[in-house]
Amino acid sequence: LRHWEALRFLYPMKNKVHLWGETGLTHFREKGFENLWVQELSIGAQWFAKKGLAIDGAFRQRHRERGSGSQNTWLGARYTTGLHTLQFNWSYEDIETLRAHEADLQAHHLKTAFSLRMHPQWNSQLSLAYLNYDDTNTRTDLSAQVRHRLILWPEWQIGTRLAFRDTRFQSNRYYTPEGLYETEANLLYRRVWDTGWAIEGEGGLGWANDRIHGARWIRHGRVLLKRIWTDTLHTQLQAELSRSPGYS
Repeated sequence: LRHWEALRFLYPMKNKVHLWGETGLTHFREKGFENLWVQELSIGAQWFAKKGLAIDGAFRQRHRERGSGSQNTWLGARYTTGLHTLQFNWSYEDIETLRAHEADLQAHHLKTAFSLRMHPQWNSQLSLAYLNYDDTNTRTDLSAQVRHRLILWPEWQIGTRLAFRDTRFQSNRYYTPEGLYETEANLLYRRVWDTGWAIEGEGGLGWANDRIHGARWIRHGRVLLKRIWTDTLHTQLQAELSRSPGYS
């Protein structure tokens, strides 16, 4: 289980550059292990280079209550038209499990995604990701997703996701799927109020099959609560829960 709390400051500038800073606290819990708290401070910028093109970068410094701190870096580019979005991301970041944090493990992460709005109520996305871990492990993820926004209840979206994941070798410190196929149905709720409050919740239930653990049920849930106080000050609270084959 991981939950995250953060306070974000935004500074939109007139020359198409937005700066932001964020301070937060992440709490990791795993059965049979002592809980871990991680403090973090992040800074970033987003440049709207021209119509449809955005380039962004960020840096995060973390301090763990046990062990040393860590540094994380992100770079990305996104090009959007009326119907399509093409995105590329690179990062060197922590692996978000308690045992990986205690071993100071990080990974280089490359990801590209293509999104298509097929209809005002229908969206689809195809993504490919590659991770290269500090312990010489590697992982490849390929996924496809389709979502439909309900006409009568526009805050709700239903969807389905198919994915294939494979890792070079197994580790008990983080999630290492081997020849894993997943299919999942999911539900998303997103609402923004005029008062500045916003909430986003997502849940999924599906079936997975891999070479080591065979077939089993998978599930995940995520809730994000956000408060927009001013144009430059936002607060966020997020909690996540998941059950995945190969890591427990």
